[in-house]
Amino acid sequence: MLMSELSTQDIFMFAQTCRFNRAAVDAYMRRAFNFERWITPFFPSGTASHFRHLQAATGALITGRAALQFFERSRLSCTVLDVAVHRKFLLSVGNWLQTNDFIFQKSVCGASSWSDAAKRCLEAVLTDEHLYLLFEPSVAGVMEFKNPNSGLTAKLIAVFECPLAYVLDYHSTVAMNFLSHTEAVCLYPQMTLIWQTGARFWYRGAHQDLDILTYERDGWLIEEYPPTKYDARELLQQRTVGDAFCWTIDLRFPYQPTYPSYANSWLASDWLIDFRIFYHVVESPHLLYSYVVWVGGGDQRASDVVASYASNDTNTSMDINFAEYMSTYYVFIEEHGYHRL
Repeated sequence: MLMSELSTQDIFMFAQTCRFNRAAVDAYMRRAFNFERWITPFFPSGTASHFRHLQAATGALITGRAALQFFERSRLSCTVLDVAVHRKFLLSVGNWLQTNDFIFQKSVCGASSWSDAAKRCLEAVLTDEHLYLLFEPSVAGVMEFKNPNSGLTAKLIAVFECPLAYVLDYHSTVAMNFLSHTEAVCLYPQMTLIWQTGARFWYRGAHQDLDILTYERDGWLIEEYPPTKYDARELLQQRTVGDAFCWTIDLRFPYQPTYPSYANSWLASDWLIDFRIFYHVVESPHLLYSYVVWVGGGDQRASDVVASYASNDTNTSMDINFAEYMSTYYVFIEEHGYHRL
């Protein structure tokens, strides 16, 4: 009961006082961050487990305001659940939602039916100027499904290449949080959860302002770069998912496959007049999931890393091997430096 009243910072400080208190904090964390109990408003207990298996099969991520609420240890009170997925898995996730009491409502592209919305999304091209004006550049389409019994909405965000790219394309560091089937990750926990502040990235239009207002109404201060309070080590260097600056929570998924999120990396930079995040997307027929990695500037493509590593004569998933390879690469960068823009 005591720990539920403590701030995130106080909980971690309490855990460091002695071994007994650390064990007590660990037990509390397992209860406080129970995914299947937390997601119950959208997916009842049995369905929640099925949803996690769907995430495992498709790489779908829970993002947005709901993901942030998970780290706040608050009840899932938002009425919209954002789910980002590679568009090649769009039909699998959309059909699953419809078999679990969610009914297609609308698509931002204006399609009046699920089949038409999916078709338009699958036919969209990355350079579509109309799409760029509506969404972040990684998004191919957005569809909403509503449960008439609960009144809750699942928003399905179909991305061109990588769901994590969508997270990194958010308006500010405050919203850079996600839940996979294996773990929950807050990329900027010190700024977001302790200082309740965030750095705003380059401007993309009025829809971004409206989204930022919802966070500011809930108490976050989202500022143009540089924010009033920040740690340059957290904000301005090459980062990897799960590094010392992340808050990563194991969601205890006992089945395969696992999502080796530590293969992902990015660079935030105050280059020229913009504060932006840089990464390359890695996709390969040898990988179940897609990844974002930062391997240097210029026109170098991260896919070259895969091409030089993955054998063309195998059809097996190499996600774990790839992640371990990239982890070794990141250690090398940390020890010997990297090309900063």
